[in-house]
Amino acid sequence: MNYNNKTDKEKQSIFLDWFNNYLTYEKFSSDYGITIKEAEKLIEEARTIHERLVKETITTKLSKERRASKKFLDEKIIFIQG
Repeated sequence: MNYNNKTDKEKQSIFLDWFNNYLTYEKFSSDYGITIKEAEKLIEEARTIHERLVKETITTKLSKERRASKKFLDEKIIFIQG
């Protein structure tokens, strides 16, 4: 299946499926009908999209609540990778 034509929201859903329901790339790749390398690439891309969308949501909400600049908030919010 070609995942390149998926929207950002669809890729975010794929990442959340991976995060919540899978322990291995092998099982994920088997269920999605892709190779392990493709699964690793897809999950990494989807994770990046997920983090961007979450960050956008947080900065938008905080900028409205705190009347702070989205740019200022965007520079302050980071994700710690681990």
